[in-house]
Amino acid sequence: RYEEAIEAYEFAFVINEKFEFAYRDCAEICFELKKYRKALRYYSEVLEHFAPDHDLLLRIGQCHQLLHHFGIAKSFFERALRLDPMNDEVFFHIGECLAQEGDFENAIKLYLKAIRIEDRREEYFASLAKTCDRLGRTDEAEQYFRQATEIAPESTEYWTQYAEFLMRQSLFEQALEVLLEAEDYSVGPELLYGQITCLFALGRRQEALLTMEVALEEDFPLHIHLFHQLPELKDDPEVLAMIAAFQPY
Repeated sequence: RYEEAIEAYEFAFVINEKFEFAYRDCAEICFELKKYRKALRYYSEVLEHFAPDHDLLLRIGQCHQLLHHFGIAKSFFERALRLDPMNDEVFFHIGECLAQEGDFENAIKLYLKAIRIEDRREEYFASLAKTCDRLGRTDEAEQYFRQATEIAPESTEYWTQYAEFLMRQSLFEQALEVLLEAEDYSVGPELLYGQITCLFALGRRQEALLTMEVALEEDFPLHIHLFHQLPELKDDPEVLAMIAAFQPY
């Protein structure tokens, strides 16, 4: 019922255009709905009529970041830092902008600053790992992927990222071990599809096909991950036949 909530807040603006919390709450709802341009409209109203705080500047920066306006985003993050110089989220988001712009060395410096302030945020370590990987610093990348999984072992996302990092180096045995370890803490079809990729790559075809039946039954659309992780499976007749057999009508 988010859309109804937005309508209610917009009615509140008509009654009282200085109703700060209505603007903020409406902007937050739009942000959660990924309507970043609309969220910016409401955040900008708050910025125009009320004293800015670091949370507001951070949120405006995030909207611009998600719209790929990296220069504008960084300017708002820098304003937020002036109000709160020890805000780890701001350092992290500046790092994300720099990484998107291809400035990987400086992105790493910003991620490390964020981690020095707050070292229990798994997304910080995951972004740091991916950026180290982009620079070919694979030993560091593996260390940081491992730390992300240790902070949030219940999240399949970070286990999958870690395993795919190993797959890209053709370390399929290690990747399979990571995915099996993940099952002690987390559940999800992503883990199964990753295991299937590893089993095929290791020549354990029958195991792969049996596991694939389970995965397709559990979450058919995710089978596309197999082709991203091991492109040669796109031309495997047995794999394609099994996918066709499970294709929903």
